[in-house]
Parts: sequence; C-alpha cells; structure tokens
Amino acid sequence: MSTSTSVILGPFDSPATINVSSITIHQDYDHTHSPAQGSNIALLKLSTAIDFLDDQVPVHPICLGQEGDIPIPGQVVYTGWLGFDRFSLTDNETEMREVVMDVVSNEQCALETNLPEDSTSMFCARTPFTDNLDDGSGPAVAMLCDGRWVQVGVSISLPGNSLVVFTKISSFFTWINDTTSDNTC
Repeated sequence: MSTSTSVILGPFDSPATINVSSITIHQDYDHTHSPAQGSNIALLKLSTAIDFLDDQVPVHPICLGQEGDIPIPGQVVYTGWLGFDRFSLTDNETEMREVVMDVVSNEQCALETNLPEDSTSMFCARTPFTDNLDDGSGPAVAMLCDGRWVQVGVSISLPGNSLVVFTKISSFFTWINDTTSDNTC
C-alpha cells in the first residue's frame, strides 16, 4: 500500500521526518472488528534508512522481544507521546513519556475485557496512571531484558480503564521476517 505518511524521529524540538514508502498490514487483520480481535500489526517501510550514528537525531534501534521475554507477573514500560494529539503538532508535550505497567495473565485479562477466544498473540498490562495513557493504538511497550531494551508489544486497545491489550511482537516473527526479507536490520 503506498502512502503519504511520514515518521517523526528524535527529540521534540529538533525532529527528523522520514517519509513512509509503504505500509504492510498483516493479512489476517480485520478492520471491521475491534482492534483487540487479533493480528493488529503493520510494518512501515521508510523511504530512506535511519542513520543511527547521526548525533543530530539521537535515536537507537530496539531489539524485538522473544516469547519468553514477557514476564507474568512482571513489568513493561509503555512509551510514546502519551496524551499527545497525533493529528496536530500544537500540543504542549515536549518529551517522550513512560508509564510502568504490570503484566497480567490473559486469563485475568479476559475476565475484564473482551479478548478473542484465541488470545495467544496478545498480552495485557495495567497501570493506575490512566491519565498518562494515549487514547488510541500504536504506542510501543518495551522492557529491559538482560541489559538491553526489547520491544515486546504494540498497544491495540484502551478499554477505558487501567487495562491495556497489546499485540505480542514475538507471535509475528515469521511474518515480520518474511515481509522484510529483502532488508537487513
């Protein structure tokens, strides 16, 4: 799918913008249902490579989390321009925010929200700090694992309480590798 979307990288006061040349949505994602019904993941192909050595735009790559990286019980860090209006750059947010969340079992999550019968490609976490959470999909969730940061999920729903449902990145390794096979990491 071609796009007119761009990605903004780096600090708020001096970001870099890179155009997205294509977006690949997972073939099993059904946009007519709730995002929390599974396969809610997409890959963005950037029009130019990110220069991770550029001191002007201090961004760093993140590893993709493995299946065993999500601790139950345990904690993950929800990051992003939380509370930021993604359709406008007029908000007063000037820093990335983080919220530490407690991972809960899918069984517990199913008691509190509408998970699909097969929720193996998802996980849930909660925080009492709901005012710091964005109202939509997209922010990353990561954790420190063996001294390195790994991305273990992407938020897919915020049902109006402290519980957030995430797409589990490790469930999509084969699709990610097949889709990006012409690229190097």
